[in-house]
Amino acid sequence: MISWLKTILSRTRPVSRTRGRPPILPEGAAEQRYAALADHWALAEPKFYTPAHDEDGITALEMRYGIRLPPEFRAYLSIAAPRHQFMDNETISWWSVRDIKSLAEECASWEPGWGGDAVEAEQHGYLVFADYLIWCWAWAICCVEGPHYGRIAVIRGSPPDTFVADDLSAFIGMALHDDPRIQ
Repeated sequence: MISWLKTILSRTRPVSRTRGRPPILPEGAAEQRYAALADHWALAEPKFYTPAHDEDGITALEMRYGIRLPPEFRAYLSIAAPRHQFMDNETISWWSVRDIKSLAEECASWEPGWGGDAVEAEQHGYLVFADYLIWCWAWAICCVEGPHYGRIAVIRGSPPDTFVADDLSAFIGMALHDDPRIQ
């Protein structure tokens, strides 16, 4: 992270007790992984993070866009998604269930040709769930049944948007370790 930004953030937010020590997410059931993630965020940022546990919001999200959420994304939303938008120590803002939008809705003002063909063609079925440093770029998950279902794409507003993870668990693991491949 940029040193001047670290300085600013250290003045405005408490220093995390787990800073520099991302959690090791357990293998196995998604529920265990996302419970560990929620515990990590709650310990790291007790004043800023509260899990939402918003089942009604999750159902409304599926109905609003006429999609079926990938099971792992549904588990994340049910267990670890924040009640309000939450910025972690890596300056990723994780959106609440109520803030998540389709890529088509979030980027409605963008001109055609802004993204990669696979993403732009199915933008109605991609859900933007997180962004970096107040929308320098964002990440969206594919909720369209097919070869990209459940994959995570980075959305930059200029071609090419690319897939950065095959599933949410891989993406979160990379995000927690500040892996540059998610950019």
